[in-house]
Amino acid sequence: MTARIALGLLATGVVCFALGIALGVGLERTSTAAPTAINGSRSNLLPAVSATAPPMPASVAGYAAAGATVLTTVRAFEQGNVIAPFHVAMNGCADGLTTTRWRSLGAEVRVENYYGDPFQADPLSIHVVLSQLSNPTTGLAGLTVSSACQQPIFFTLQPNVLVDVAVEYQSWTAAP
Repeated sequence: MTARIALGLLATGVVCFALGIALGVGLERTSTAAPTAINGSRSNLLPAVSATAPPMPASVAGYAAAGATVLTTVRAFEQGNVIAPFHVAMNGCADGLTTTRWRSLGAEVRVENYYGDPFQADPLSIHVVLSQLSNPTTGLAGLTVSSACQQPIFFTLQPNVLVDVAVEYQSWTAAP
């Protein structure tokens, strides 16, 4: 009986060793080839996205920057998704604005401004009122300007597809 167990363990070890060799596990590799960028031709992990987001404005006439810029990502869905957390005012829409530059990390997305908070009725699911959407932009990258009462909402263009979007936004307050 112990001979069978020993033989089984030996066979398992040989199989694991062979798989390790085949997969390159535990081997030190030396290469004279130059490293390739992560989105270069040798990698299929990330799509090669050539779009670059427009630069963030350094100033906005009549407004002063309110705090530092915020870097985050948002996942775009077919039904839309917003940046969380994101301050949206109920009053004084002209008292502030937000500049948001974005770049898709995959397929093209549609970005629109949304008046209010689409999660207001239910914090777990988005409820987009189509009449609250404005200024649609479609592409791999862009710059969106929204009032203090609006926020950007990100949509995928294809059903059953999720797209991550890199986002940077800056809030601005009305100034004399």
